[in-house]
Amino acid sequence: MFAGEDDSGRVARVLGEALNGDAHHQAIVATEQGKDVTEWYRKRYRGVVAAERLGGEVLLLFDEGESYGMNRLTLAFPGTDREVLVRSWVDHVPKSRIDPTRPLFGQWAG
Repeated sequence: MFAGEDDSGRVARVLGEALNGDAHHQAIVATEQGKDVTEWYRKRYRGVVAAERLGGEVLLLFDEGESYGMNRLTLAFPGTDREVLVRSWVDHVPKSRIDPTRPLFGQWAG
C-alpha cells in the first residue's frame, strides 16, 4: 500500500471471501456429507464399496464378506499435491449397520 491509498475495500472483500468460505465449510460439515471419491479409490484398491471425503478426512468402505471394513484416513495438507497420511484406522462393521448408497459421514461417527 502506498501513502494516501485506501485499502478498506480490498480488506472488506478479502474478509468477506474468507467468511463465505468458512460458512460454506460449516454448512458441509453440518450436513455430514462429503465428496464422493469412490471411483478414485476403486482404481487404486480392491474391494472398495464406497469412499467419501470431507476436508482432511476420508472414509473408505471395504467389502470383507460378512462385514464391512470402515477405514478412516486423516490427511494433512488436504486438497494440495502434498497430502500426507497422518492417521489411519479400521473398524469392522456388520453390513446391516451401514448403507453404502447413503452418505458415509452421516452414518459413521467413528
